[in-house]
Amino acid sequence: MSLVYGGRTEEGIKFIEKAVRLNPRWPVYLGNLGWAYRVAGRYEEALAPLKKALTFAPNFQSFRANLAACYAELGWLEEARMEMAEALRLNPVYSLEALKQTLPYKDSAILERFLAALHKAGLK
Repeated sequence: MSLVYGGRTEEGIKFIEKAVRLNPRWPVYLGNLGWAYRVAGRYEEALAPLKKALTFAPNFQSFRANLAACYAELGWLEEARMEMAEALRLNPVYSLEALKQTLPYKDSAILERFLAALHKAGLK
């Protein structure tokens, strides 16, 4: 994941796609693939692995937040708000400020785009 955080997203995607091929039922690989696609701006591609990850780990708040951000970026605000509501049900203290302080993106524009999408989805 350090490749994606470090700005080498497409290279990171190749490694994560290989991990998913080797173990297609491991939710972390699927969630990370969806997350990396989102970072790359490939929102529609991110939907399938994130949804599949949620079939294996329905209470993983991070998968739901990434899905909400993808929906928001695609302009599907009703879906975005529903996913964010579920993420907040799972983690009521989840906030934009906490994410801003903890996500180690090298490129602050990527972080700001993610935070803006989550805000559109209803995160405060």
